[in-house]
Amino acid sequence: MTLYDAYGRPVDIAQLREEQAAPTMTGVRNIYSVMHPSVGLTPEKLGAILRQAEFGDPFLYLELAEEMEEKDLHYLAVLSTRKETVAGLQMAVRPASGDAEDVRIADQVRDLLLGGTLNLASVCFDILDALGKGFFGD
Repeated sequence: MTLYDAYGRPVDIAQLREEQAAPTMTGVRNIYSVMHPSVGLTPEKLGAILRQAEFGDPFLYLELAEEMEEKDLHYLAVLSTRKETVAGLQMAVRPASGDAEDVRIADQVRDLLLGGTLNLASVCFDILDALGKGFFGD
């Protein structure tokens, strides 16, 4: 028996037996995500999570921030609005002066960031994921 999708294409039944949303090291379903810091969250527990992050172990804080984005749709909408606003800005690279060396450096930076190997405009939204996660480091 052959199954067909909504567009009349045959469905590969073998793919239906494969796991589709397995946890990975870097995905939303991280293999280390066994704790849910929001469960039983109290002011004391939140303070402990924030202190841990401040002293160099941000794991639970990052888990909590991810949970907040998943569970609080208003929070997610506000973060997304900020990300989209920044990602939508027109980016420009200008030389520091009219000096030939400054112009050459500005051209190289422009080529790299705005259209070359690292297209900053396309990755800006993902980079801005740090808005809800804070920054922990020196």
